[in-house]
Amino acid sequence: MNFHYSLAVHTDADETWGKLQDTLAVVRCIPGVEGIDPVSDSQYNVTVVTKIGPIALKFNGQAELAVDADDRRMEAGVSMSDARSGRVYGKFTMWVRPAAEGAGTTLEILADLAIAGKLGELAQPLIKRKADQIVREFSQNLSAFLQAA
Repeated sequence: MNFHYSLAVHTDADETWGKLQDTLAVVRCIPGVEGIDPVSDSQYNVTVVTKIGPIALKFNGQAELAVDADDRRMEAGVSMSDARSGRVYGKFTMWVRPAAEGAGTTLEILADLAIAGKLGELAQPLIKRKADQIVREFSQNLSAFLQAA
């Protein structure tokens, strides 16, 4: 499953990129992140709790982060599993770009997910709605983080 989102941010691109270097703070902006444990500068153990419809899920897994400062891009590869429902594999890419018009910044987010197990078989129609909800909440949380301090 592929997702593409563009988010408007009121801070300029340099300021936005600078604040995004606090990767732990950015990850905490993602709804449902219950735990993040750095293993190295680029690897993390992550726990995410969410609901899809009436089903509560708790995913545990790993994320690996790569940063390209020249392109103002972050990529995260994730592999997570919920003991009852299945596995989620994915690659998330976020670019920081100056806004096309006026001041501000555009964050472009691409996600490419593969969902295996019962969750992948049964919940496809619900996943798109859940992804949209998570990105909306992430956008609000990230905007608040970027405008603070």
